[in-house]
Amino acid sequence: MRAIRQALDRLSLPYCVASSGEPAKMETSLGITQLVPYFDGKLFGLTEVERGKPFLDVYLYAGQKMNAQPSRCLVIEDTPIGVRGGVSAGMTVWGYAELMNPER
Repeated sequence: MRAIRQALDRLSLPYCVASSGEPAKMETSLGITQLVPYFDGKLFGLTEVERGKPFLDVYLYAGQKMNAQPSRCLVIEDTPIGVRGGVSAGMTVWGYAELMNPER
């Protein structure tokens, strides 16, 4: 976790979490990892959009809230469903596959 905190401390670009989860679940997960302070006001989830992933709604909503055009956004996703949503939103998507087969 220390490396993640160091990366977030050094990051000069806007960033957020766009999840199919509810804000309370995101806060719990980030609380366990002690990353909540990095995402204050930057958590966007299922309760704020009509459709969850694989639809593009949460990505477009998060981009709008962060004042970012979709073509200027990078999504780091850990599920194939999320990758589909990010691509559909017109965003660049990088897959994080530590916990699954990278081919998926």
